[in-house]
Amino acid sequence: MIGGDPMHTFRSSYKGPSGRLNVKWSLPISPLVFGGNGPVIGANGTVYVTTNLDRNGISYLYALDGRNGNVLWKNSFSDLGSVSPAIGLDGTIYIQAGGGIYALAGDNGLVKWNTSIYIGIFNAPYISQLTLGNDGNIYVISEYHVHAIHPSTGILLWKKYVDGGGREGPTLDTFGYVYVSGFTDSLYSIYRIFGTFSWTLPGIDSSQSSPAIGTFDNRNVLYIGGRRFVYAVDRRVPRVVWTYPVGGAVAGIAQDGTVFVGLNTYELFALDGTTGQLKWQFDPKGDFITSFIIDADNKIYLGTYSSHLFIIDGFSGDLLWTYEGQHSAYSFSAIGESCI
Repeated sequence: MIGGDPMHTFRSSYKGPSGRLNVKWSLPISPLVFGGNGPVIGANGTVYVTTNLDRNGISYLYALDGRNGNVLWKNSFSDLGSVSPAIGLDGTIYIQAGGGIYALAGDNGLVKWNTSIYIGIFNAPYISQLTLGNDGNIYVISEYHVHAIHPSTGILLWKKYVDGGGREGPTLDTFGYVYVSGFTDSLYSIYRIFGTFSWTLPGIDSSQSSPAIGTFDNRNVLYIGGRRFVYAVDRRVPRVVWTYPVGGAVAGIAQDGTVFVGLNTYELFALDGTTGQLKWQFDPKGDFITSFIIDADNKIYLGTYSSHLFIIDGFSGDLLWTYEGQHSAYSFSAIGESCI
C-alpha cells in the first residue's frame, strides 16, 4: 500500500539499488500513471500499477513480472481514480473504482467481490488511498466518511463522518486507533473496533495530509504536515509536543525516528522526531518533490516533477547519486529486491 505500512512511514523492508542507477526494463503504459497511481510490489515480486482514465473513460490495473516487465494480466474498470492498489496478506489485490472497493485475485486479476461506498454527497472530495490494517481490514476515506471494510467479504463494518481526510488514507497505530485529518484544521482519533471517536484535536493546520507515526520512544507521537507548520502530537493526551515552521506533507519516518518533511514542495527537511530540531535539509535544484521512499539502508529515493530521481543518505542528507529519466516521476515509488 502507499505509505509502506499502516503507520505511513514510507519505509521499505528492501535495500534499494547500490551504485549508480541503470534501467533494468521499461514498459510504455497508456493512459498515464500519474499522481497517486504509484506501483506496489507483491511478495513474489509481481508489480501492480493502475492508470488514469483513457479517452473512453476506462482505467486499467496491470500486473507485471518484476524481473522483466512482462504483462501477466490486466483488468479494466470504469474509473480507478488517482490511487494505488493495496495487497493483502493472502495476496489479494484491493483497489477503488467507480465509487466502490474491489478485491481481485493476485495471480489472475479475477474479481472476488466488490462493494459500493458511494453516498452521493454533492461536491464531496476525493476518495483516499487504501490502508490495510494489521487486523486485515480495509480503511478508506470517501465523501467525508472513514469506512472500515471486511477483507474477505467486502461487508462494511462501520463508517464515521469526518470533515475531510488525508489523501494518503487513514493512519493506523498498533494500539487500536485510526487517525485522519480534516478540512477544518482538526485531527481525529477513532476507535478501530467500534468506529467511534476517541478524541478530536483542533488547531492542526493539516492541509488534508495524513499523519505518520513515530518509532521506538516516539511510537506514541503523530507527525503531520500543514500549510505553515509541521506538528508532533502526543496521541495519548492529545496535545502538540512541538512544531516546526515549514509547510509540506510529512514524507516519511526513518527507523531512527527522523521525520522527513517536504512532499509536494521544493525542499526536503529532516527533523529530530523527539525535539523537532532541524538535522539537515536538501534542495533538489529547485525541483518539485513528487515522490519519496526510504530503503532498508536508510537511503532516500526522491522523485521530482522534472524527471530527476535523487538518492540521498538519510543520516547526513548528502547526495549519493542522481538519475535523470525521460518522464516526470509524478507518482509514488516502490522498492523491490535491489531495484526501484
